[in-house]
Amino acid sequence: MTFASSVEQDAQRATKVKLQLDSFVPGTVIKVKLKDHRKIEGELVARSEESFQLNAPEFTEVSYTEVKSIAEPDGQVGTGGTSNHPARHHGHFVRNAVIAFAVVFGLTVLLVATNKS
Repeated sequence: MTFASSVEQDAQRATKVKLQLDSFVPGTVIKVKLKDHRKIEGELVARSEESFQLNAPEFTEVSYTEVKSIAEPDGQVGTGGTSNHPARHHGHFVRNAVIAFAVVFGLTVLLVATNKS
C-alpha cells in the first residue's frame, strides 16, 4: 500500500509541476530544485507530456517526477500567469502607445477641422 501512495504522490507532484510550468513562456529563465537536492537554473526551452527541457548551459531534460520546486531567479514561484517576464509586457506597451498616438492624432484632426469652420 505504501508503494501505491508513493506512485500517487509522484503523479500529483508531476501534475503540480506541469501547472507551474504553464505560467512560464519558453525563454523564461527558471530555477529548478530536484528531489536529489541538485539545483538547475536555465532557460525553459520546451515541454512534453513527461518532461521539460532547459538550456542550462547545455541542453538538459528533466522529468516532472524529479522536481521538488520551480521558481524564477528572483524567487517568485510560477503559480499561474503573473510572471514579470518582459516578453509578456512589451507587446502591451507598444499597443498602448499606438492607441495613445491614434487618440491624440484624431483629436488634433477634429480640433483643426472645428477651427476651420
